[in-house]
Amino acid sequence: MYRRSCNCFLLFVFVTKTSHANIDTYFEVNTFFYSEPVAISALKTGWNTPIQSGDIIFTTDRFELGVAWENWQLGLQYRYDYYFNFTPETANLIHASKNKIELIPGQQYPINLQVNGVRTRGFKLARSIIIKQGLSISSAFTLLEGVEFMSGGLWGQASAVSAKDYNVDFEVDYAYSKDPVFERRAEIPKSMGYSLDLVLSWLPTKSIEMKLEILDVFSKVKWNNAPYTKATGDSNNKEYDESGYVKYNPVISGVESNRDYTQKIPRKIFIGGSYQILDEYALALEYSDFDVEDFLYFGLSRSINEHKKVSVLYCIEAHATSFSYLTRNFSLELITDKISVNKARLFGLKLSYVLMTWR
Repeated sequence: MYRRSCNCFLLFVFVTKTSHANIDTYFEVNTFFYSEPVAISALKTGWNTPIQSGDIIFTTDRFELGVAWENWQLGLQYRYDYYFNFTPETANLIHASKNKIELIPGQQYPINLQVNGVRTRGFKLARSIIIKQGLSISSAFTLLEGVEFMSGGLWGQASAVSAKDYNVDFEVDYAYSKDPVFERRAEIPKSMGYSLDLVLSWLPTKSIEMKLEILDVFSKVKWNNAPYTKATGDSNNKEYDESGYVKYNPVISGVESNRDYTQKIPRKIFIGGSYQILDEYALALEYSDFDVEDFLYFGLSRSINEHKKVSVLYCIEAHATSFSYLTRNFSLELITDKISVNKARLFGLKLSYVLMTWR
C-alpha cells in the first residue's frame, strides 16, 4: 500500500506542476513526549534517575512531507503513537529493580500495565472550506498502513520478601507485531487503517481568535492474523546477581496464537484562543487533551508585523514553558519543563516550513 501511495503522490506532483495553480511544497514535524515517573532520557538508560509519583508515559509524533494548492493538501505521513498506563506501584517496582534499590520487606505492589502503541505510515488528503468570513473548517483523511504495534496489558501482585528479593504472580494478554517480553518469533502481520482530523478556525471579532483541532476523531488500524499471548506466570524461576538482587526468567503457561486485531488510536483535542489587549500584544490561552492527560497553558503573544508573531506560554500541570515563533512560511514551537533535555519529563516540538512555491 505504501508503494502505491508514493506512486499516487508522485503522479499528483507531475500533474499539478503542469497546471496554473500555485503549489507549495511543505514539511511538518509534530512531536510530544510526556513521562510522569522519570525523565524521558532515562527510559532508555534503565530509569537511572530519581522517580516521582506518576502513572502515564506517552508519545505522539507525526512527520509529513507534501504539497498544498488553493484549499487542498496531499502529503506522505509517518506516525508514532505509544501510550502506557500503569499503577504508581508498578513504576516504583520497575525503578527499584532496574537500579538495585532495596525494598521494604512485606510491602505489596499491585501491578497493572496497559499499552496501546502503533507505528504507521500512509498518505493524507485534506481540504479547507470557508463557511463565512472569519469562520473556516478543514478536514483531513489519512489512509494508513501499520508498521508495528503492541496492545494489551499485564497485571498481578508482587510482594517484597526481603530488601533484595520479591515474589510476583501475573497475567498477560496482549497482541503485537514483535514480542518484546517473551521474544516469541512470529511473522509481522499485514494491516490497513485510517484516521480523520478536523480543524475549526473562528474570528468572532477583530480582537478575538479561536481554534479547535481534533486529531484522530475516528481512527482504526486492523491487523490481519496478528500474534498474541494470553498466559499466567510466577516467580518460581529465580536467579540472583553477584550483589544478591533477584533476577527473573519467568516461565509462563497459556496460549500463543494468532487472531485478527483492531486497534484505535487515541484522539487528541487542542483548543486555543487569544484576546488582543494592545495593538501588538494579546493574551493567549491553550488547552491540550491527549486522552490520558490534559494540559492548560496561558501567556502572552506579540505581533511583530502582519506575518510575524512570537508567543510565550506557561503550562500549569507540568510546570513547562512554551515558546513559539510564526512567520508566513515558517513556524516553530518548543515546549519543555527543563532547560536540560536530560532532565525533561515533557518535551514537545512543532515545526512547519514551506520548502518552495512553484506553478
